[in-house]
Amino acid sequence: MSANELVTEFLLAAEQGNVDALKACLEKGVDINATNRQKRTAIVIASLKKHYPCVALLIDAGADIDKQDQTCFNPS
Repeated sequence: MSANELVTEFLLAAEQGNVDALKACLEKGVDINATNRQKRTAIVIASLKKHYPCVALLIDAGADIDKQDQTCFNPS
C-alpha cells in the first residue's frame, strides 16, 4: 500500500467512525496529521462527524488539535 493509499484509508476511517481501522493505519505508520484537499485532518473529520471515540483515540495518539482546515475550523 502506498503512502497516499494509507492516508486515504485513514481519513475514510475517521469519516466513517471506524476506530479499528484508525488504529490499523496508525500501526502502519500513517502521518496522524495528514490532510485531504480541504486541509482536513482525521481529527477534524471525526469531530465534524461527531465520532467522539475516534477523536479520543486521535488525541491520545498525538493528533494536532490546533491544526485548521481551509475554513479555519479546528476541533479544540
